[in-house]
Amino acid sequence: MSIQKNTRFVRVVGAICTGVALVACSAPAAGTDARNVAFPPELQKMTREVIADAASRTGLASEALVVERAEAVTWPDGALGCGKPGVVYTQALVPGYRVVIRAGEERLSYHANRKGYWTYCPSPSITDDTINPSY
Repeated sequence: MSIQKNTRFVRVVGAICTGVALVACSAPAAGTDARNVAFPPELQKMTREVIADAASRTGLASEALVVERAEAVTWPDGALGCGKPGVVYTQALVPGYRVVIRAGEERLSYHANRKGYWTYCPSPSITDDTINPSY
């Protein structure tokens, strides 16, 4: 490999590593209450709404709930990782969000698209291994 090609390779690898480091540093630490982390406005609004829903579902005060995870994701289809039997969904990638609220030992999962539609998902069909983070 020539020196010129090697230098270009090192720059590309360096840029990729820098990007990965910035993304990793932008997400809250696991188990941290993510309410005070800066998120896009639509994710902030969704997080407030799902905290109110989780408080209603669990009977706990919203202050007792912890935002365990709030992240941008790309859902594999219109079911948003929470499909119901017999329902037909769009078969296209859907940019959206996932918010997980911890209420004591219980975890409540909420899935959304980026247009503001969100849903409580008691039995997510999508796991961390099958979802694409969108940063």
